[in-house]
Amino acid sequence: MAKQRHRTAATSRTDGSLNTAFILSRPDKKEFPAFMWCESLGDGWYLPAIEELYDIASKRTIIGSALRKYDKNYGESDEFFEDFW
Repeated sequence: MAKQRHRTAATSRTDGSLNTAFILSRPDKKEFPAFMWCESLGDGWYLPAIEELYDIASKRTIIGSALRKYDKNYGESDEFFEDFW
């Protein structure tokens, strides 16, 4: 039996914080564990909207350079870098 997909009705393609707030205000928010996880991280955390994800992906070289420079756990391996993305 296929798992039932839940529709969120969170429709902003550009504002993930708005979508997240909308989902977290629903009485069935526990049906959306990714949003619940973001809520558990504290204020300011949200799932990015699709256009925000595209923006992040378009800057992967810049983000990757910063991760390599500042994150001691990131490593120097190109394999790890590709896995990250």
